[in-house]
Amino acid sequence: MNRLLYFALLSLTALAAASGCSKTISDPVFDEGEFYIYSTTWVAENSIPAGSTFSVNNLYVSPADGSVTCCWTLDGEVISNRRTVSCTFNAEGTHELVFTATKDGVSKTRTTSIIVTQSNQ
Repeated sequence: MNRLLYFALLSLTALAAASGCSKTISDPVFDEGEFYIYSTTWVAENSIPAGSTFSVNNLYVSPADGSVTCCWTLDGEVISNRRTVSCTFNAEGTHELVFTATKDGVSKTRTTSIIVTQSNQ
């Protein structure tokens, strides 16, 4: 009797595991017109030597239909209204770079600190 119960539990466990494996995994689905900012490489803090250029060219905004306005600020001053930006830093210090995307009065931001260190030259 114990063997029969053991076999039944084992069979149910295997059936449950097999049915769970049939699910497919896919990318998230966004509603039409959903507003978001996406980057796989964005980090909160960056360190570069003085004299270097810091560039961001892999920040994606959706929807990409022209309904989103973009603005980059560096230490509070507007430096670009494009989706990409490049800044050259010649002196040591810490700077705050902020990307703001706005759609229908709603704004979303990404902020990063750029720490400029002494140049090795």
